[in-house]
Amino acid sequence: LAACRANGWPFAGYRLPGHPVQERIRALLGEGECAVDGCGIPTCAQPLTGQASLLRSAPARILAAMRARPELVGGVDSDDTALMRALPGWAAKRGAEGLLCAVSADGVGWAFKVADGNARALRPAIGAVLGVDEFVVIPIDNSRGEIVGEIAAV
Repeated sequence: LAACRANGWPFAGYRLPGHPVQERIRALLGEGECAVDGCGIPTCAQPLTGQASLLRSAPARILAAMRARPELVGGVDSDDTALMRALPGWAAKRGAEGLLCAVSADGVGWAFKVADGNARALRPAIGAVLGVDEFVVIPIDNSRGEIVGEIAAV
């Protein structure tokens, strides 16, 4: 929506493939297969290195806003919000199918992807790689809220 405003494009239909903002996104990403994601917005396939680079190259004001209000990025208890709270100065954004991209305060980009698409393994992987101890073991609960197991980085 900010891109629409900055370029004088209409807000209506911004999520549709033929809208100018979506055409600009495709032009920035280059050629690649695109489909509609679970939020109803076009998304284009990219390698993980490309995903990490995108967040790393985000404008400073956007990264500053993400760092200042992480709960507005993913929600109060989301993986990206939790990572930004655990590592001040970092920016992170989760995506569909077990994807999370992050950039450190010194500009190093990371992309994490769970192969089966279930995001519950993200925190242990992030914890092991980035040294976030509270992420390394994640309890698994059942429909009654009882702890029945855990996912751990070993």
